[in-house]
Amino acid sequence: MKVVIFTVAALVAAGSVSAAEKLADWQSHALERLEKQPEVVRARWRSASKHALWIAIAPEHYRAARVERYVCDMLRDVGQPPGDKTEVYIFDPPSFRSNGWPMGTVKCH
Repeated sequence: MKVVIFTVAALVAAGSVSAAEKLADWQSHALERLEKQPEVVRARWRSASKHALWIAIAPEHYRAARVERYVCDMLRDVGQPPGDKTEVYIFDPPSFRSNGWPMGTVKCH
């Protein structure tokens, strides 16, 4: 029983948004839009309340200015509240899975 509890706790700590932290509608819409992009391998809100978005992009498709501009524009389009800031971390897929270092970051206002 202790092993199961530890495993579940470790997965929640290392995973995305916890069950207690509900996504706002605009955050859910942002994930839906990102997952439709061919260069996006995976996306998740690391913290919904702190507005931390993690995106895994295939390295051959990563062009910093284009990706960052798209994500910030898209967040505004789906309803990110004016004045809110979202920190976006862009990873290659292996770093995304292992909570490693991002290839780039951007703050969207």
